[in-house]
Amino acid sequence: MAKKAFVQGELTDEQKQMRKDARAKVEAKLSEKDADFLGFLNVNLSDEEKAQFASWVSSAPVGELLTDLLDDGNVVSLKQDKKGKGYAAAITQRWAGSPNAGYCINMRADEPVKALTRMLFVVSVVLGEDWKESNALRGDSDW
Repeated sequence: MAKKAFVQGELTDEQKQMRKDARAKVEAKLSEKDADFLGFLNVNLSDEEKAQFASWVSSAPVGELLTDLLDDGNVVSLKQDKKGKGYAAAITQRWAGSPNAGYCINMRADEPVKALTRMLFVVSVVLGEDWKESNALRGDSDW
């Protein structure tokens, strides 16, 4: 199967400057100190939150949320989950100055985009600014 090349449209000067400023902000944060890894936070979603995700995902500003999280010093990864035979999306806050410093949240799904959007939903809607305040338990992720 032939791979398709990703083609990005032309950016305006203002967009280029915004990206440059965002990169400088992230570099400044990360140069302060990388956070030590503290562990995984388990997020058990209620049936109500799962239903909320189903309606949220159709209009979610995925690109904007992802950009904001990355610009705030988070590391986001997406990989094949061979053990679970699906895909896993993870977010770890590496900036030591964040209340979420050192914590990681994983979400899994049968499709990579679904795993990514589940992770974005949990971080931006369910948990909010301080992941620990949600009383998330340490352990495996549970969708």
